[in-house]
Amino acid sequence: MAAILRKKEIEQLLEDNPELENNFRKASALTSLVNACNEYKEFAKEYDKDPYAAVAKYSHFFDHLNDQSSRYSMSFE
Repeated sequence: MAAILRKKEIEQLLEDNPELENNFRKASALTSLVNACNEYKEFAKEYDKDPYAAVAKYSHFFDHLNDQSSRYSMSFE
């Protein structure tokens, strides 16, 4: 219950402070990008040693290639 209340407080804080929300989103996006880059580096090392095993292990990198439902959007304020 306390976690739910805390979540609502955080959501309200972000809603009341658009600049803080924007900074939070940027930090989250950059963290995701860094994590993806680190995972790619591991894939590249393993690919050099054994391409088939690396592709099998990191197959999620390629799952979206035939996905026609992927959409990207950008918003500029």
